[in-house]
Amino acid sequence: MPKIKKPPLTERERGRIDGLFEAGSSKRAIARSLGHSPDTICRALAPKPPPKARKAAKPPKRSGAPPALTDREVRRLVRTASRGEHSAAQLKAELGLGVHVRTIQRVFLWVDWLVFTKMVNTLPLNPEDMAARFTWATEKLLLKDAVLLGFHYLL
Repeated sequence: MPKIKKPPLTERERGRIDGLFEAGSSKRAIARSLGHSPDTICRALAPKPPPKARKAAKPPKRSGAPPALTDREVRRLVRTASRGEHSAAQLKAELGLGVHVRTIQRVFLWVDWLVFTKMVNTLPLNPEDMAARFTWATEKLLLKDAVLLGFHYLL
């Protein structure tokens, strides 16, 4: 036998249900006298929930592994790196971060105002040292060219 959906309760029926319940009638007795199911009577007597206030929509939860660095650690890292005195490996050691150097370099890629410059690891040469280095290099190149041309017996 298919279920027949009855129309919703009118305000008058809700008032009768409240009145009979306050007079001391049981929910089953009210259901029999009005011709509704006991579940309908229970729902009519249940307290109305307060209207829900519209909340700001939360972004969906992020999937995948949690970030290796917290926002606070990223701010510390960028602030220290902006001084321009340390490499990524030195920053990792100084700040005591438990991430790979490549992770630190990846963080720097997202900072648009931080510009990468290659550190100069050699001391600047004075003119005498530059001349000595040039003569040494030309001698080595001449020796290499002589060997390649087959003049190795002259050496």
